Amino acid sequence: MPFWENMATGSGQQGPIIRRYKTAVDKLRLLCGEKEILPIWPGRVVAGMGYRRGVVLADESSMGRYVYQHDVVSPKCGKVTLQIFSAKDPDHPVERVLDDTMVTRIWQDFEPYAKFRLSSQCSAPQ
Repeated sequence: MPFWENMATGSGQQGPIIRRYKTAVDKLRLLCGEKEILPIWPGRVVAGMGYRRGVVLADESSMGRYVYQHDVVSPKCGKVTLQIFSAKDPDHPVERVLDDTMVTRIWQDFEPYAKFRLSSQCSAPQ
C-alpha cells in the first residue's frame, strides 16, 4: 500500500485503502535436471480477491499456484530449478536452484505418501 495515499486511514478518517501491485506471475517452470516437469494443475489466481469494502485495487495482479505429483522432486534429478516468470518481464525469469538439502527434505516429506500409494496399489483387487 502506498504510504502517503493511505495515511488518512490511520488518522481516524475513513478513506479507502489503495493497493498497488508491483508485478504479477506469468508462469512457473520446474526443472528436474534439464527436463521440465509439467504440473498437474498449473494456475494463476487473481490477487486481491476477497477484499472487503473500502479497499481500492489500483491495478490487477496474480499469484501462481502450481500443483505437481508427489514424486517429481527427488535426489535423482541432480539439479532442481524453479523459474518464475513475471508478467512485466516474461523473457527473464527469476531462477532459484534448490540445494541438495532442500531436495532431500522434500523427498523425505513425501516418502510416507509414496509408501502408502505403493502399498494400496499392491493390495488392490485384480
